[in-house]
Amino acid sequence: MPDEQRPRPLDKYRRPPSGEDDQPLPAEDRTSEQALRRERREATPEHEVYGALVQLVGGLATMLDLRFRSGHRRALPYSYLSDVEFDPGGTLTLAFPSVSVAITGRALSPVYQAIITQTALAVVESRSAYDDGGDEPYVDAIVVSGDDDDDASKPT
Repeated sequence: MPDEQRPRPLDKYRRPPSGEDDQPLPAEDRTSEQALRRERREATPEHEVYGALVQLVGGLATMLDLRFRSGHRRALPYSYLSDVEFDPGGTLTLAFPSVSVAITGRALSPVYQAIITQTALAVVESRSAYDDGGDEPYVDAIVVSGDDDDDASKPT
């Protein structure tokens, strides 16, 4: 059987060609349009923003990005997450070997579910102290403790 006709076992996991890359481009548009197409192909997987939660759609996240209202960000690997505790009263506690993360707020159940299923890309601290009381998760504070270097682990 020729190689072209032989089924390849990984074909079912490959994306079918979109067809748009096969169309010739005018010479002046070739570089920028090709860069744009390459950027689309290499884009990160789709995600949804749900209040204080940025959730991955169709895959698993490798790191959890903590975004503080000061603009400070810290990412922690899911592979080191050893314990997650959820108190419906408004506290979510994450245990990592060197740090503990306390997330306080309201309607944190979707955040908890996304973390334990490893689909949470980011947890975002509210930019203001105002809670509108809606259905979406609201994060009042994210506190990282237990790190040897206190300056690097806490937002300013």
